[in-house]
Amino acid sequence: MLDPQNPEAPKVIDLENCDIGRTDFLAETLGFQFGFLFRREVHAKLDEARYDALVEQALNAYDGLDRERFRRVYEVSKRQHIGRKERSLIPRRGLLVVD
Repeated sequence: MLDPQNPEAPKVIDLENCDIGRTDFLAETLGFQFGFLFRREVHAKLDEARYDALVEQALNAYDGLDRERFRRVYEVSKRQHIGRKERSLIPRRGLLVVD
């Protein structure tokens, strides 16, 4: 992407975890996304308890979200590497495959 104010400094956006469209596995998909974000970046800035509290607040925006399905994926995703091929199964099939 190019910033019109600064065209000499392009920015790259990684859409690897992007999934366009509706999914029947929203709880699992959100569990992965929130867990992946913590494992990848946030753990260096926030402790886990604080992050979990913020996630809990954010989940209030999703009426009817199955918290058990969310937590199953979230807890694993915060701690374990999940490969690219395995990640793609989460929004498509609700499957969490770990190493």
